[in-house]
Amino acid sequence: MSSQIVETNPTSGSATTSSVRNNFGFAKTEIQEIQRMSEDVVVTTGDYDVQVADFSQNVVLAEGVRISIEVGSLSGGTNNANDTTTPTLNVDSTGAKTIVRQDGSALVAGDLKAGQYCDLIYDSTATVWVWLNSNSSSANLASPSLTSPTISGGTISGNPDFTGAPTATTAAVDTNTTQIATTAFVQAQTATDARKGIAELATAAEVKAGTDAERILTAANLLRVAVSNDAVSSDGDQGSIEIAGVIIKWGLETSTIDADETFTFDTPFPNGCSCLITQIKLAGTRDAATTGLKSVSASNFVIDRNNDFSGSFPFYFLAIGR
Repeated sequence: MSSQIVETNPTSGSATTSSVRNNFGFAKTEIQEIQRMSEDVVVTTGDYDVQVADFSQNVVLAEGVRISIEVGSLSGGTNNANDTTTPTLNVDSTGAKTIVRQDGSALVAGDLKAGQYCDLIYDSTATVWVWLNSNSSSANLASPSLTSPTISGGTISGNPDFTGAPTATTAAVDTNTTQIATTAFVQAQTATDARKGIAELATAAEVKAGTDAERILTAANLLRVAVSNDAVSSDGDQGSIEIAGVIIKWGLETSTIDADETFTFDTPFPNGCSCLITQIKLAGTRDAATTGLKSVSASNFVIDRNNDFSGSFPFYFLAIGR
């Protein structure tokens, strides 16, 4: 703000009351401005996004008028700070004027915090209060946004002291540069048999389906064993093992008739049985032999007993499926 004092008043030999009085008035105003900048710091009232300042020496809006304020503990505002990018300040009832950064850019939510001291200057052309020391607070943004950040010597250029969760442009899948990787990029970078990336853990259903080459087998899904009665030693005992979706079942059963006889798996194959072999368990009287397999399904199998054998006899079976 330039001085309004007229150095040539009063003119030598022709002093007038008005010329002297005007210069005293200009001097008073300028002294008040200097006093306001150095001593008169007002704590604002109102809302964090609609603040009010009332100085003891009333401010007259003009180009270059400077004031100092302390942000009060106001109403509204997340985390005791402004929520909008266009908070306003009404100084001595001169009207609400938007507060902007020193470069004229808009503020960010969280810039104006309770207890913060702000040095402002009035821009009469843009009708805004320019926050002169705004750069010092930009290092404490609650949610800064990085467009093209660079790192040199372990320091992010601009503001290394971010307190929030910085955001950045998400790179395209398969980007392999020094660009910062966002969480969205990481989630999108899924692994395939031809691409590096993040792979999901396969579920039991996916393992059994056996058609997905993009998920990782866990120890539990790779090998699952379930054996009834701890061992296959008594009539009706069955056991099974599953390896990467391939199921192997075994058991000990007893045939009692010389006709078609159905035996049921303790649990059915999810997608069917591909192969089944039986072998008669005999001791002492004759060599072990196989029975005739008539049919097999996901849940059971049917044998057609060899008529050379009579009565009841035990037999083993081995089945493979998915």
